[in-house]
Amino acid sequence: MAATNPLSHDRPSLSELAAQVAADARELAAAVLRLAGAEAAERLSELGLLLVLLAAAAVALLIGLGTATLGMVAALAQRMPIWGAAFVVAAVVLVLGAVLAGLAVQRLRRIARPPAQTLGALKEGAQWLRAPSDT
Repeated sequence: MAATNPLSHDRPSLSELAAQVAADARELAAAVLRLAGAEAAERLSELGLLLVLLAAAAVALLIGLGTATLGMVAALAQRMPIWGAAFVVAAVVLVLGAVLAGLAVQRLRRIARPPAQTLGALKEGAQWLRAPSDT
């Protein structure tokens, strides 16, 4: 007859511990995926505004180019002060386009950063998996 340990019924078996670790790993992976999905949705909404800014910048730059061209044609054709007004308008539109493009680039840099919360959760999970157990 084999001797039994009276304390063995209080501690989970190795297979129970392995099942619990697997369940915890699945739960951690699911939580990380949910977090990544939430961060991706947030970035997609910011991307929509970025695309609107880029489109507005493109339109403003095209109008500026058209106005500058018109100013040059007027200057060459008539050598009158109307071309000066055309260049002033072109300069204003080009400055507006440059400001819009700068805003778009600024937002793109903010969006392009790695997802901090997801990376943090992955690092925590990796540390947890590497940590020696206290049992």
